[in-house]
Amino acid sequence: DEEYERVAKRINEVFETGEAEMEAEIVTKQGQKIPYYLTGKLFEQSGEMYLVGVGHDISEQVESREKLRKSEELFRNLFLKAPASIVMVDPDNKVQSVNKSFEKLFGYSQKEIMGQDIDEVLVPSDEYQDAPKMSENYVLADFKKETKRLTKQGDLLDVFVAGIPVY
Repeated sequence: DEEYERVAKRINEVFETGEAEMEAEIVTKQGQKIPYYLTGKLFEQSGEMYLVGVGHDISEQVESREKLRKSEELFRNLFLKAPASIVMVDPDNKVQSVNKSFEKLFGYSQKEIMGQDIDEVLVPSDEYQDAPKMSENYVLADFKKETKRLTKQGDLLDVFVAGIPVY
């Protein structure tokens, strides 16, 4: 069995390097597979070398990691595939990510707008002072506003801007 071979290799690693650790599925007598975190350490006693090993059931951690992975994948897909133009900025208003709808609407690729202040790029100069800003402690209340924004080509678009802080 492949899992058995992986564990055997790690046991050999303990004898070669003095210690090893890994995650592996342990199969019970009933055939149930349970994820374990295994550690092994080599020690000497009375001139003999011994391996001490400890295993911890990590079923809850593995389940939590899978739930987190699915949640992150869902968020990523919602963000990337949303029909609305979405931009994520950091507390300094610098672009961290944009979705495809943003790229299509404004003409900027993620690569060329990444790290730039979103307001300096999109907000017309006569509206710049009215653009919502983060406060000193980086808190921004939800806001919604009809306004105008500039495309890469310099066209002025009527848009509905909404900001939602994500912590």
